[in-house]
Amino acid sequence: MKQQSSKLISANNFYDEISDIYKQMIDFEKNLELRINAYQKIFPVRGKAADIGCGIGLDSVALALNRHSVTAFDISPKMIEQAKLNASKYNVNISSHVHSFRTIPE
Repeated sequence: MKQQSSKLISANNFYDEISDIYKQMIDFEKNLELRINAYQKIFPVRGKAADIGCGIGLDSVALALNRHSVTAFDISPKMIEQAKLNASKYNVNISSHVHSFRTIPE
């Protein structure tokens, strides 16, 4: 029996690799509209939100468009870059940081 070699890739490297196509993968614009509407109902009172594992910022942008104060975290620097671009595109302020859920400062 022949052994297959498997190459493991870290989570941050995986998400760095797909960051350029992730927007199409999740249909950002369509899902943004759905989330804006859902979050208006779920979180009617403005507040602070932490988006842990924010990816390209879909939830962060939706929450910020609903006038919440958002801090976004992701393990992938390239995903954070995309989240910042999306925040800029939708003219919202989001504090974004590269951290895993284990390394977020108190």
